[in-house]
Amino acid sequence: MFFQELIDRFVQSWQTPLGIASQIISLLALFMSTWSFQEKNINRLLIFQTIGLALFIVSMLMLDPPGLVMAITNFVTIVRNIFSFIFKNKKKTFLFAFVPFYIAIYVLTFTVLKPFAFPNQEPNVFDYIVNTFPTIAILILTFCLASGREKQIVIFSLIAEPFFFTYDLYYVCLGAVISDIICTTSMIVALIRFRKRKSN
Repeated sequence: MFFQELIDRFVQSWQTPLGIASQIISLLALFMSTWSFQEKNINRLLIFQTIGLALFIVSMLMLDPPGLVMAITNFVTIVRNIFSFIFKNKKKTFLFAFVPFYIAIYVLTFTVLKPFAFPNQEPNVFDYIVNTFPTIAILILTFCLASGREKQIVIFSLIAEPFFFTYDLYYVCLGAVISDIICTTSMIVALIRFRKRKSN
């Protein structure tokens, strides 16, 4: 039943001009996010990443049903990154300060924001489960980023990525799905390098 739901969503996403536009914007977001890693200047890197996240927000909101949890999560992440960049000496403080906001997103989606998150139908059991995934993933990333240890960040990011991937696949956001695959591949390569470095 879950896979049938995925197939139905995929077909539906290419049947309307809005759905097609959403997929095109998600691919543009993918390009911006990927290009950001080619930048050596930290300011330009953050600018490209922020633009990429903003485009993913637009893409998610254009889906039917909209990927509201991920859209709001990305918005909160942009705000958090801006504060963390401006107040670099208090980066850890801001990482944890935004945790309640991430948790509140899920609760609000199925209460106050429910008419916007599910405009044409009542949420099913898969909706309730899959919409927890961005929150779980972002909490894992928050705690690993706070550690500041490169290897731990890679390992926990690898744990968090399947949650993002499943959500993006469920909501059929093509650019985000490809981005998740690229990120997962990059982290696996990074882990292999860590092991080689340790063995040497």
